[in-house]
Amino acid sequence: MPASPPSNPGKPEHRIRSLRAGPGPGGSGPTARPGGLFRAPRRLSGPLLLLLVLAGCGWRGATAGSWRVFQTPASFVVVADSLGEDPGMAALVAPFRGRLEGIMGEVIGEAAVPLAKGWPEGPLGNFAADALLWAARRRVGEGVDMALANNGGLRVPLSPGPITMGKIYELMPFENTVVLLTLRGDQVEELAQVIARRGGEPVAGLSLRIEDEGGRRVARDVRVGGKPVEEGHLYRLATSNFLAEGGDDFQVLTRAVEREDLPLLVRDAFVEFIREVGVLRFGIEGRIRGEVRR
Repeated sequence: MPASPPSNPGKPEHRIRSLRAGPGPGGSGPTARPGGLFRAPRRLSGPLLLLLVLAGCGWRGATAGSWRVFQTPASFVVVADSLGEDPGMAALVAPFRGRLEGIMGEVIGEAAVPLAKGWPEGPLGNFAADALLWAARRRVGEGVDMALANNGGLRVPLSPGPITMGKIYELMPFENTVVLLTLRGDQVEELAQVIARRGGEPVAGLSLRIEDEGGRRVARDVRVGGKPVEEGHLYRLATSNFLAEGGDDFQVLTRAVEREDLPLLVRDAFVEFIREVGVLRFGIEGRIRGEVRR
C-alpha cells in the first residue's frame, strides 16, 4: 500500500512507525506508541532515514517528501554459565590454566596482623606507601624523600596469614607504574592540603596534622623526614602515574618541577617489598594525625 500523502502539500510530513513508547530522549520530542505514527521535521528525514535503513529497516514511499519505515523482527540468544563447559575449549586452555594457578598460588610473604584501609591513616596504606618508597630508593638511591599512594587504588585488605601472588593482583589490579616527581617546598605544602581535604591518603616520609577550621580540613605541621618543609627546597616523591597525572584531585602533581617514569609496576613494587621483608607488621604510626569523620 502506498504511503499516505502529506496533509499539507506545502510542508511535507514524514511518518515513522515506531516501537518506542513515550517521549524521546531527555523527555522531549514527539510521542510514539507501538503501532502508532508520529511526525518528524523534514530536516531530520535524510540522516534519520539513512540510520534506519542501515539498521535493517525497510522503507517505501509513493509521494515525494513522504516515506514510511516498518519494524524488523529481532531474536535474542541468552549466554550464561548455565550453558556448561565446552570439552574442546576446556582441553585447549587446561595447560595455561594450570600454569596460571601455579603462579597465582605462590606464597610470597606473610601478614602478621590484619591490614586494612583507614582514615586519616591505615595499616594497608602504610604498607603501600612504604613499598613505593623502598622500591624507588632501591632503583635510584636514597635521594627519594617521600611516597604517596591512594586508598582508592587498594582494592582488598590483607588478612593475617600467607600472602599469595594472586592476593596482590586482587589488591592492585591496575597496571599503574611508579613515577618520581621533584616538588618545590611550596608544592609539598599544597600537596599536604589536598591530602587533608581528602581526609588522609597513604604516605611515607611525609607527615602532617589535619585540623578543622570553619568546617574545612587543613594541613598543619607538614614535615618531610621529620623536618619542617622548606619553601625553596626540592623534594622527590615516589607515587603512581595515576596520581602524577592529577588523579584523585592531585592536580598539584601535574606541575612538578621534574618527572621520571620508572619501568616498574606499582604491583611489582609491592611484591618486591613483601619478598624482602617477609612478614608485614603495620599499624597506625601517627604519619597523619587528627580526627577525620567519613
